Amino acid sequence: MKILVLTKRQTTHNDIIDKRFGRSWEIPYGLSELGHSVRVICLSYQNKDEGVLLIEENISGNDIEWHSFNIGKTKICGILKYYRKVFHLAKKIKPDVIISMSDSVYTILGNIISKKIQCKHITDLQDNYEAYDSARIPGIIPLFRKAIRDCDGLVCVSDLLLNKIKNECDLTKTRTITLINGVSKKRFFPKDKVACRKKLNLPEHCRLLGIAGALYKDHGINTVFDGFGNLSKDCPDIHLAVAGPRDINIPNLPKIHDIGFLSHNNIPIFFNALDLAIICNKNSLQYSYGFPIKTFEILACETPLIATKMGPLEHFLKEYPQNLYEQGNINSFISTVQEQLSTPTKIKIPIITWNDLVKELETLLKSFQTK
Repeated sequence: MKILVLTKRQTTHNDIIDKRFGRSWEIPYGLSELGHSVRVICLSYQNKDEGVLLIEENISGNDIEWHSFNIGKTKICGILKYYRKVFHLAKKIKPDVIISMSDSVYTILGNIISKKIQCKHITDLQDNYEAYDSARIPGIIPLFRKAIRDCDGLVCVSDLLLNKIKNECDLTKTRTITLINGVSKKRFFPKDKVACRKKLNLPEHCRLLGIAGALYKDHGINTVFDGFGNLSKDCPDIHLAVAGPRDINIPNLPKIHDIGFLSHNNIPIFFNALDLAIICNKNSLQYSYGFPIKTFEILACETPLIATKMGPLEHFLKEYPQNLYEQGNINSFISTVQEQLSTPTKIKIPIITWNDLVKELETLLKSFQTK
């Protein structure tokens, strides 16, 4: 099939083309590996080189093209320019399906263009896009919901999100599937703990907790810092490593090791350096519906983990309540950490790879093919 993908270029503080990172990279690339002809058109919110940036041959012998265009100083004008570029390319290549990803704007554009060129449209919701900044633009949410109702296929990152959409939109004519976030086993696998700590200049002889990702107040990071402060008083051998963007000051304590921003290549090293990985979050319009991409990354490294008891992860770990702590509850966080450090739980959940997920998406794509 000929597939045209619409997405933003920067997501979760990473550039998907530069770092070959995340859902918006893995899904298009995986489809191309299955033999489909894929063209990805990215809208960059930063000033980057424009045009066809990357043409890569995959194991199936197909090329996948990555295009990028800058939004410029005026966002509305930049989106209109992006629309013209996408529409021109869509008319030229005549795709069988358009896949829109990463934000409500791309769902709306995918709906408009697919109707103009008369092809199928699948939109992928990796989050609750109505919580994104773009949803504050007047008229975006009604247009987004109309595009959802009009699309031929809807992909959601969690059953919770899919049920939310079903309650808000009539999906009787739409084929739906749930695709959580997966992992690349080529990058994430067990490594020597001591060697990983040496690479990141972390202490070798301690029990090391760690969290990588958004160190934000609205993710519940204060519970982690407050809980660790109490833990460290009674357990001098427990240390904490943190990495990622933040909107708070990291406590200046000798047993807290701030790595700053991890390169994507160092994330597997970080997770393998830990005795216990932490996934923290708080209920909100956005975070209650997403499936943290780091979940399978941690599990693939065979590192024990704990997570906030909420959202899709609460259901995912329903057989492992001892690995969940109550959000905002410092005592619950401390007791969960102590239990997992003394008796780590082996979470026996099959690791889902991006290849597995892309094959499920391909089944949806093939269901639209006429005989």
